[in-house]
Amino acid sequence: MYGSATLVMNEKVNSMWEAGQNVFHLGFGESRFPVHPLMAKSLADHSVKHSYVPLQGIQELRQKVSAFYNRHFQLNSNENQIIVGVGSKSLLYAVMHSLPGDVILPVPAWVSYKDHAELNDRRVIPFDLDRENGFQVSIDVLANARAQATPGPCMLVLTNPNNPTGTILSEENVKAVADYCRKNDIIILSDEIYNLLTHEGFDHRTPAQYYPEGTIVLGGLSKILSLGGWRMGVAIVPEGEIGNQIIDGFRHIAGSIWSCVSAPIQYASITAYEDASEIENYIHTCGAMHQIRTRYLYEEMASLGIPCASPQGAFYLYPNFMPWAESLKSKGIHSDHELSLHLLEKYEIAVLGGSEFLDNPQHYAVRLATSYIDAESDEAAATLVRAYQRNPDPQSFIQDHHPRFKAMVQRLGDFISAIN
Repeated sequence: MYGSATLVMNEKVNSMWEAGQNVFHLGFGESRFPVHPLMAKSLADHSVKHSYVPLQGIQELRQKVSAFYNRHFQLNSNENQIIVGVGSKSLLYAVMHSLPGDVILPVPAWVSYKDHAELNDRRVIPFDLDRENGFQVSIDVLANARAQATPGPCMLVLTNPNNPTGTILSEENVKAVADYCRKNDIIILSDEIYNLLTHEGFDHRTPAQYYPEGTIVLGGLSKILSLGGWRMGVAIVPEGEIGNQIIDGFRHIAGSIWSCVSAPIQYASITAYEDASEIENYIHTCGAMHQIRTRYLYEEMASLGIPCASPQGAFYLYPNFMPWAESLKSKGIHSDHELSLHLLEKYEIAVLGGSEFLDNPQHYAVRLATSYIDAESDEAAATLVRAYQRNPDPQSFIQDHHPRFKAMVQRLGDFISAIN
């Protein structure tokens, strides 16, 4: 293990930029839009909060988080079920540390899940999502993975909306998965960090609605409010024995390593989870911009004949270049990793190969994150927000304010021409 592939790629691109090289950065899923003024003010107002706070999180924040999830996702949680962690990664790790059993992972899977499992000495059992059906979970394929697991309890990790595919599990699929897991002693770790970044016509459903006694919901502010550097994650655990196990395990880890999430960050985050129209509207605005940008790239790739699932949420696309497999091999490109290196070295396009997400390297799949281009600097990102607020027309937004996006599409077209 060499660390998160996304972070490694981001550091590589930053180094290339510092050296004066041009790179179209599609390799890192960071929402780049500005900190909302209310959040900035709240952080400044609470900068004097300098004492340690409770391991599980301050009470007022946990109350607001509970109310937020109950309001948006029809849950029935209370503050005692909420854990505040250093980003959602710390919470995912703590859950796997606290519960017994193997870890079942849908493929493609976010880059850190396998590492979390291995760090906790958990056996990983991968299974393929249904690529022909929008990366939904096939219950039959899930059942086959369950049959390979060690008898007894185990865990299933779901990401919805999905990273890396940008797709969303349907309500029917979420219900079916929840029902199967309840009947087969599977605890669901539901990573919902993109829960409010759904595209028009699609809604997010959490398995906690249908299987509250066996679902752990994980989320935070990094994607919906562009606060990745704040490292503010939350978990909602079930009531009863399972939740108590997780809280005990979390307290052991947090108390031994980081003690608590920064006090000013926790107090400032109360503002994010309040029922405030300004914050809700900003989340909607950011989601709309992500959708326009992601949809633009999807449609441009479709015009080039590149196979890709239609985006439904978050800010990712997951195309594959299998139609050009023989041509790629003739050029010495035999895997998605070699494809990603070729795109970076020859076309200045940074992507992540699908094998980083446990996919078959010979599928020639890559993940494209649309969140960085034309928002490389804070001022550029702020300019995009102002432009969209003046004129939210999708075509004008792209054509008038995304010169690097359009240049990157041209470079991608040059690559397709070279392998046709």
